[in-house]
Amino acid sequence: MTDPQNELWYCLKAKTKREHIAAKILRAKENLTVFSPRISLIKQTVRGPKTFTEALFPGYVFCKFCLVSHSRKVQYSQNIIGIV
Repeated sequence: MTDPQNELWYCLKAKTKREHIAAKILRAKENLTVFSPRISLIKQTVRGPKTFTEALFPGYVFCKFCLVSHSRKVQYSQNIIGIV
């Protein structure tokens, strides 16, 4: 178990349109605190208005972890491209 004093917030580059999946994996597998807000938008389509849910920060996920002990696990997690 890591010391909560050493945990800081980091910005992670994620695959576009896969931010929510990356956040879910980090929460489940690594038991980390993740911030990946999503927003619902109503867009006009050919068939009429439709609700879409998109990431508020496309391509990015914010995660709180200890860089020394979790950097490799986080960086090579599914749908994560790297630590910004």
